[in-house]
Amino acid sequence: MHTKVRLERIRINSQGYDASGAYWGVGQPVWHAWADGDNGFELEMHYRALDRDAAKAKVIAQCPNATFFR
Repeated sequence: MHTKVRLERIRINSQGYDASGAYWGVGQPVWHAWADGDNGFELEMHYRALDRDAAKAKVIAQCPNATFFR
């Protein structure tokens, strides 16, 4: 069974903070991956990756059955 995963980039300002004030530091972009458990599987992870494809590869490395929205 495939797990449908949402993957979204967290926007971080030049001081390393996101819009809600959480500190992530500076460096590669931060990506938030999550699945809401519709098929009994919940997932929530954060990754640093240069682009969406690299972030997807990191998710798939930990969750081989992942498929993505968009």
